[in-house]
Amino acid sequence: MIESMFDQEYLRDPHAVFARLRAERPVFRPATPQGVRVWVVSRQ
Repeated sequence: MIESMFDQEYLRDPHAVFARLRAERPVFRPATPQGVRVWVVSRQ
């Protein structure tokens, strides 16, 4: 399961993270490093 979009895995390979998001959680609500909650929609 993806816990955060803004961790080291994302920084190393953001394309792989978005591929996993599309497959596992097309609508995802992570927090930014500043603590702001955002919505990420990776597919429709």
